[in-house]
Amino acid sequence: MSNLIPLIVSWDSIYEPPKNTAIYENIFPTPLMLDPYKTYGLALESINTYYSFPNIRDGVNNKFTYTKSGVETTLYLPTGCYDITTINSTIQNLMGADSNNIVISTIVPQLKSQILIKANFTVDFTKPNSINNILGFNSKILNTGTHISDEIVNINNTNSLFINCDLISESYVNGSFSPVIYSFFPNAPPGHKIVQELPRLNFIRVNKNQINSIKLWITNQDNELVDFRGETITLRFYLGEIV
Repeated sequence: MSNLIPLIVSWDSIYEPPKNTAIYENIFPTPLMLDPYKTYGLALESINTYYSFPNIRDGVNNKFTYTKSGVETTLYLPTGCYDITTINSTIQNLMGADSNNIVISTIVPQLKSQILIKANFTVDFTKPNSINNILGFNSKILNTGTHISDEIVNINNTNSLFINCDLISESYVNGSFSPVIYSFFPNAPPGHKIVQELPRLNFIRVNKNQINSIKLWITNQDNELVDFRGETITLRFYLGEIV
């Protein structure tokens, strides 16, 4: 394919919690005119951003409540991207002098979590906005002893990221037309740089002959906007004639 036109889009996903902000809209100062007698396609070449979307959110699932000798304390984990190890270390730090009396770890072969609770301590997972679902525990109170989660851990409910673009409409998601031009899951751990380069250009037909603007947005597999918490998102596309 010849005469490819590169389209590079970069924006800061404004951090305005609890709004999701992975949306970009831009009006071109000069419309891009396409030959109405030809067919054009758009292909995504690369994605650059950071794995910043949180799995623990303030007011959603960030409470950890425990008792010491009957005295209740509620800890609040800051919004962020956590794994089981960082959940445990954060709770340990927040517990201060009581740390090491409650220890959270992972049972890797079972994909479950384990909580060790020492004498005179309990963990209360019945409170609203508790962290229990992330750890795989049902709503209940855990007493002294070792407890294995009821379910596998639900450390990340984002299974895939969908790049949506209003210049296309003939992609299919679950059998229905969709503006999704590409889907992927980050090739980096939480907090690290995402550099996703597609091995080949897959062109999808553009749905207009005059391009006055472009709108892009990123969703998860449930069509929910993903919150990148203010990080910069850079996408590189190619526009070209297709047969």
